[in-house]
Amino acid sequence: MSTAAGLTGQLVGQIAKIKGMRVVGSTGSDEKVDFLLNELKFDAAFNYKKVNLDNE
Repeated sequence: MSTAAGLTGQLVGQIAKIKGMRVVGSTGSDEKVDFLLNELKFDAAFNYKKVNLDNE
């Protein structure tokens, strides 16, 4: 599984931000969520290990 904090996810997210899109990333740890929000400036991010997407 690839996440937004991986190389491809980071690149795609940054390209999307440059193009003015809203970027939401999923990753597997709270530390990586912090990285996405504070370093890469994603609009939102969540830890997929803590969220049950079937009920959202």
